[in-house]
Amino acid sequence: MLRNNENIYFKLRCRKFIEMIRECNELNTQCQPSYTSKRSAASFPTKRNSAATDEYDFQMELDEQFGVNNPTPSLGDVDVDDDLEDKQTKLEQLTANTIAYGQELRAEFANDLRKEVKQALNDTFALIAYENAKESSLAPLLDIDGRVPVAEELNSAILGRSSHFLCKGFCY
Repeated sequence: MLRNNENIYFKLRCRKFIEMIRECNELNTQCQPSYTSKRSAASFPTKRNSAATDEYDFQMELDEQFGVNNPTPSLGDVDVDDDLEDKQTKLEQLTANTIAYGQELRAEFANDLRKEVKQALNDTFALIAYENAKESSLAPLLDIDGRVPVAEELNSAILGRSSHFLCKGFCY
């Protein structure tokens, strides 16, 4: 059925790539350390012009990142670290798989001359350039609602094909 409907096949392949990128973005967000500042918002004025204050802020951020002046992790924190390492490993593997899939997709449709195919590929491949594609101009491509039109088109093609086979044998 997909051999006879290359447009749906193309959309399914692109959607799979988009879903892989969406999953990479979600994992990447989960892997980002969230550093809570030890400074209260009232400690500093909203607008700072002092280079010394900026240097102090930068040093505190470095201290937080490298664990300076932070207590030794408890056993509960070790589990969080292990979970983070597992997610980072999964992210690395998923990213490699996503890139490989994208290369395969590009190669498969490299000779397709349709303007809409080239544009869809360019937009889809551009997603991978963003660390957080959900905050990019292409974010609507990642929307889960984007699955619906592709699924509906596929369902219609399947139902149309099924009724064709049924009528072939039973319709006069």
